[in-house]
Amino acid sequence: MREAIDLGFVTVTPWHLANSIAIATAGLTSLWRLQRAGYPRSLIIRGMVLTIAVGVAGTAAAYFIVGLTDGFIKQGVWRPTVSGSTIIGALVAGSLTAYGLCRWHGISPGRALDAGLVPVPLGQAIGRIGCFLAPCCTGRPTDSWLGMMLPDGAGMWARRYPSQLMASFFDLLIFAALLLVERRAGGLRHGAPGLPFPGFLTLLFLGLYCVKRFALEFTRTEPRWLGPLSWAQLASLAGLLVVFTLMAVNIRRSRQDGTKT
Repeated sequence: MREAIDLGFVTVTPWHLANSIAIATAGLTSLWRLQRAGYPRSLIIRGMVLTIAVGVAGTAAAYFIVGLTDGFIKQGVWRPTVSGSTIIGALVAGSLTAYGLCRWHGISPGRALDAGLVPVPLGQAIGRIGCFLAPCCTGRPTDSWLGMMLPDGAGMWARRYPSQLMASFFDLLIFAALLLVERRAGGLRHGAPGLPFPGFLTLLFLGLYCVKRFALEFTRTEPRWLGPLSWAQLASLAGLLVVFTLMAVNIRRSRQDGTKT
């Protein structure tokens, strides 16, 4: 499942190929959406390049922190016990970078993020196919009807949850849900005036991602930190708290502004 493709000057694995397609698909779709929303092309490209670069760095940095913490929890020393990357780091680092760039250029962060982040779950869905082919992010063994004969990262075959394919399916559902909400709110071209506040789609995406990640972690073989909960589930719970808080604050603010006008 993880045969590499030798192109002569470089060797490409299915994981690299799928993730390259994922970044290109989400990036080009975001570029189209941001241009349609009225933002300058040159500014969009500079912002996207920086956001993607910081996001990619965030994937490894976040998992390095996870590895250090896991080592401290299990062995009492600050030594990495796991290695890899995580999309959670990319989402946090990339979102904060995009938010800061919008503030720097005097652009409404909420509207810009709503336009630019909607294609992200589409990219995630494609990227998870690469995880399935790698294989990485493998599911735990199960006798459930959902199980498939699959290898883990060490090549050990067993009947496992196809957690990568399940994640890809739910990412596509999230993408479709965001498009549906946006369309019912008036559409991208008109700035979706029916949304409760600018940035609503961004927070909705992050909230749905946290719910999806929390649920699917029960099918994966990630290290457990607190009882049956993995580090990603704890991060998802923290993310949901932040999302609900920001939603409540923004809804209250928009109602107050509506009352004043």
